[in-house]
Amino acid sequence: MSVEENKTIVRRYFAGAYADDGEALVDELLAPDYVGRFPPNPDVVGQDAIKQFNRETRSAFPDLKLTLDEFIAEGDRVVVRWTMRGTHLGEMRGGIAPTGKPFTVTGTTTNRIVGGKIAEAWGSIDLLGLMLQLGLVTPPGQPPR
Repeated sequence: MSVEENKTIVRRYFAGAYADDGEALVDELLAPDYVGRFPPNPDVVGQDAIKQFNRETRSAFPDLKLTLDEFIAEGDRVVVRWTMRGTHLGEMRGGIAPTGKPFTVTGTTTNRIVGGKIAEAWGSIDLLGLMLQLGLVTPPGQPPR
């Protein structure tokens, strides 16, 4: 596959991963043995696992919007720099109760494409920024809430 074809695969997945039809995109664009690495979460292995991961994300942030800010691609790798916006309206992983607070965070995901499908992904998100915006941690130098 060409670099441009790889970028198109990743763009399509990211544009719709958290939409109502996102599970169909998983079947179409992710390898059956897909592995996602999104610390601090455990590895997400397989299509069913990423579908569950995405459902949990949508449940916690039902108004989630993902903006794709930049693509960098070479060979079988496509890196996406993105911005995520939403409101914490459902339980987050780890049993974190909804705060009702809005957030905007940035992150990057490196995707490896094999045979026209995303086979692996390594994600990084500004988790501290998210926790601060949701009021789940106290900023340095401020009294605890």
